[in-house]
Amino acid sequence: MDKNAKKWFDLANQESEKGNTRKSIEYYSKAISIKPDYISAYYNRAQDYDSLGEYEHAIQDYTRVIKLNPSDHEAYYNRGLSFRKLKQYQEAISDYSKAIELLPDYTEALHNRGNVYFLLGNYDLATKEYSKAIELEPSFYLAYYNRGIAFDETREYEKAVRDYTAALKLNPDFTQAYNNRGISFRHLGQLENSIADYNRSIEMDPEYETAINNRQEVLDHRTNIVLSKKGSYYEHLKFLLNKAHKGKE
Repeated sequence: MDKNAKKWFDLANQESEKGNTRKSIEYYSKAISIKPDYISAYYNRAQDYDSLGEYEHAIQDYTRVIKLNPSDHEAYYNRGLSFRKLKQYQEAISDYSKAIELLPDYTEALHNRGNVYFLLGNYDLATKEYSKAIELEPSFYLAYYNRGIAFDETREYEKAVRDYTAALKLNPDFTQAYNNRGISFRHLGQLENSIADYNRSIEMDPEYETAINNRQEVLDHRTNIVLSKKGSYYEHLKFLLNKAHKGKE
């Protein structure tokens, strides 16, 4: 390897670690100008572009990596992530699929392909992808969580509750899972369980506005049910009293 290219590459890595992304990109570019087939420099520069939100540039660099090494499953996967951020979902699916073809047990690629299917509104396909990822990696709590969301979308609330519960067993500090399970419990009419989950979520994150609002909605709903029952009771009592009064006339 050309020593000058390696020198610029090492300097770029140092700047990247310091958070000086523009400078690291400049140095990776110098390394590439000296060694045009420098795969690691393209790859690292792509990641820096991605961190800056410059996804088109990231895609260009991942594409160069793939041309230099067509069997690089991670390059396909990361390019898929960049495509997804640009909302180019079909391109993302294609790249995730190629990554999975190269590495069949690539759980992250399966999971993210499921995420894209979810974004496209294809919840059944999303669920299948999450299930494949879980089968390969039973400790993949995010796959359980996202499958739970997909089940919520298809109104399979019992299944959603089971998946959120599984995610929480694997990651007890997962505030969003408590919030989402609270939503599922509410749909099932289990208001006390719903409130308990919102309470837990808020205890963990007192500024979690979504959980705070969701809890208030359930509390208001519960209050309305109680008032409605009381109203029905008083109306019935009033009816009985009137009937008894008329009977005495």
